[in-house]
This record gives sequence, C-alpha cells and structure tokens, in this order.
Amino acid sequence: HFEFALGKKWREIMDLFHYNLVIFHFNHTGRGRGLIAHLDMPVTTFYSLKDRLSKRGFKFPWKRDKNFEFNPDHYQDGLQNYLQFQADKTWKEVNKTFEKDMMEFLYASYGYKKTRLSEILDLSYPMVIAKTKARSEERRVGKECRSRWSP
Repeated sequence: HFEFALGKKWREIMDLFHYNLVIFHFNHTGRGRGLIAHLDMPVTTFYSLKDRLSKRGFKFPWKRDKNFEFNPDHYQDGLQNYLQFQADKTWKEVNKTFEKDMMEFLYASYGYKKTRLSEILDLSYPMVIAKTKARSEERRVGKECRSRWSP
C-alpha cells in the first residue's frame, strides 16, 4: 500500500494521505457535511485542510465537475485500498493509525536507521524518535517475552 511514499518527505506523504482520505470519503460517504460528520472532524479542520491542499496543487471533485479526472500523482490506489479498512475511524483515529503504519513501513524500508529516516523524511531526529518509539517499545517487550520463555 505504501510504496508511493518511498523517497518522499513526510509533509508530502501526509498531504497525499489527507487528499486520498478526503477523496475516499467523497466517494463513499458524500461531500461536505456528510464527510465531516462521518469523520467526526471539526469543520474548521476540513476547510483548513482543503485550502492547504488546494494551494499545493491538489484538485477536488465538485458536483458540477461531471468529467473530473484525478491526477495520477495525487490519487493513490494503494492508499484508497488501505482506507477501505479504515473507513469507520474518526479523523483522529485514522491519522494516528496511518502515521503508525506508515512509520513502521518506512522504518523497515530504510533499514531501521533513524538518522537516515530523519534525513529522507525531512523530519527532526527527535520527531523520528517519537514516531518510532512505539515500534521500538513493542520490539523490546517482544524480545523480553521471548527470552523468558526460551529454554
């Protein structure tokens, strides 16, 4: 699902995710207020997000756009498939889940090297530490459990 993210900065990845999230819900739950209500998203967050993405070149379908075509650089089939399994989550839940899943994918893809991940994603090293902390903690606990039960 996440190969599209390789080589991209974190901001670009999140922009693509948010755009695809909005498009997914446009297509499945309706436009405007229906989408906002389904995601339990503050109205101001929706309009702020739409404005930010529009300024960055993302285009949204509207009722009057009968022949709207998605930009293939923005519309990601892998993300649309991923979002099918996240359809019932709120705005906060889906963002938290995506960030965790994406960071696990990127962390593994870049050889579990946090410094490299920081450089490629253009995130501060402390931010990478914070975003990979849950993964590191899960691995540490798993190792402890395995060592207790091994003969």
